[in-house]
Amino acid sequence: MDLGYELNNLVLNKIIDLRLKVLYPTGQKNKVIYTKDKDIKTVHFLFWSDTPDLVIFNFNELKDNSVFQNLMEFNNLIGTGTLIAEDENELASDTQWRIRGMAVDPLYQGHGIGQKIVKAMVNYVKNHKPSDLIWCNARVEALTLYQRFGFSIESEVFMITGAGPHRRLHLKP
Repeated sequence: MDLGYELNNLVLNKIIDLRLKVLYPTGQKNKVIYTKDKDIKTVHFLFWSDTPDLVIFNFNELKDNSVFQNLMEFNNLIGTGTLIAEDENELASDTQWRIRGMAVDPLYQGHGIGQKIVKAMVNYVKNHKPSDLIWCNARVEALTLYQRFGFSIESEVFMITGAGPHRRLHLKP
């Protein structure tokens, strides 16, 4: 079997496990598997234990990569966020980017990992992708994280079943 394919699935499983642990601890796995996770435009931002740098990758670019093999063998995934090219109607877009699946392991929360991930996502869009909007549905308790980077609140509080109260946020890079 193609090692790149196997590695893709191992990385995706680690992302899904962390999303599930943090975002839907009641076990709704279907809520943390996104149809666009392996889309050619989707970009994942990963923070591993015992490594100082954030890893940015797209599943279509990950092949036989010994760096990822070593990270996965000796470290735990402790933070993740995903950028998906889609507009607010969840349709494919070339100029709007959605942040999804922001999750930091509870043991590592409060150490700036979420800030590093959001900063990296915003900078990635500003430096690599034409964009007129970055948006997300943020948990109410995470609003200040996004507001530090200039996101504005665009909705009233709404509930996402199993995930609690959220608000829609926008950033115009």
